[in-house]
Amino acid sequence: DIDDVESYSFMKRVVTDADITDLSSSTTDETTVDHVYDEVYRLRLAYDNIDTSSEGGTFSAQRSDGTSFDIIEVSDDASIPTSDGKIVNPTAIYLNTTTGNMVFGAVVRSQLAAGELSITYDKSEWQVGDLKPEHYFKCTEKGKKNTSIDYNSDPTGYNQKINFTVSEGQQITINTNANELFVHAVGRDVEELELAIEDVNAAQKKVDKLKAMQEDTVTYGESDQERIALLLNAANKELDYATQKMTKMFSNGVTKAQEYFDAANLAGTTTGTSASRLTIIKNRLSENKATVTTQASDNENVEISDVTVEVSAAQLAYNAALIATGKIAQQSLVNYI
Repeated sequence: DIDDVESYSFMKRVVTDADITDLSSSTTDETTVDHVYDEVYRLRLAYDNIDTSSEGGTFSAQRSDGTSFDIIEVSDDASIPTSDGKIVNPTAIYLNTTTGNMVFGAVVRSQLAAGELSITYDKSEWQVGDLKPEHYFKCTEKGKKNTSIDYNSDPTGYNQKINFTVSEGQQITINTNANELFVHAVGRDVEELELAIEDVNAAQKKVDKLKAMQEDTVTYGESDQERIALLLNAANKELDYATQKMTKMFSNGVTKAQEYFDAANLAGTTTGTSASRLTIIKNRLSENKATVTTQASDNENVEISDVTVEVSAAQLAYNAALIATGKIAQQSLVNYI
């Protein structure tokens, strides 16, 4: 969904453990931390760790009008070429096969807004807890010996409703689909938050290590101290960025979590409402049955003698009415002159 496109930022260069271990191999360029903020967007796939082209995987992104996009696979965000906070290739979509993120610039963002986007990709490595794609998407399960099973030929086929006729002209839906309660975004958000916390811890360890090296003037001479200062400056930038990102994710996570809770409550409410409706219908049908049964019993158990008397009385009254009506019909205006 185009509504899922969001602004995105990532860090291009960071201080590595190799930089700290071998100060002589470190260069000024490697200690530069480039925070990417401007005109960068992402669309997150439902799954991470998707198959790369080298693993036999295929990936395509096509708009409803037939427009397709250039796809460039990367293993991490740092491999995405940027300049001055913008994607260098404005018409390409960079697919991070590890995280399942589609990263792109403002040009692609505007193109996506012009129509529905259809995305096809392969995933062969599944983990315990992964949501089954056949409950959410049009997909194909590939088995051994080139066998395959297609699910949801209709793109919305996963959203099936089970309806029962409970009375004359009245149906009730009795099921709640998985996609109404369990959504991929919950797990993906938790994973990203875990990674953000790990990034802060890793950056903090680098800062602490470099500070300790900076204080150890015996082991590290003047030339090393200059290099350590450069690395420490970059590590502090990395820590600041990682901390800001983690803080922002925690803040946004509160709102997102409430949305997920609301969706879960709504699914539970819908199920409870269906049960209540079914109970009301059951009670009404039971009352109707009791009424019909009573009427049938009254008709079947009637006394023949009483009915004969009532029928005779009704017949006499009917005949008398006919006679009176006949006599009135015989009179004319002449009879009254």
